[in-house]
Amino acid sequence: MLFEADQGLFLNVTQSVATLVHQEHGPIELQAGYYQVWRQREYTPAEIRVVRD
Repeated sequence: MLFEADQGLFLNVTQSVATLVHQEHGPIELQAGYYQVWRQREYTPAEIRVVRD
């Protein structure tokens, strides 16, 4: 479950293990628990923007 709180964006893994899959990276296994989601940003001289894959 993905949710937003005052402190930021969080992921709650409710199963014993969850696998995140992304086409540009290898799979990542997460154990049950809460994780804070950090959004990657990229810089250009014109702006700083959130990377959206």
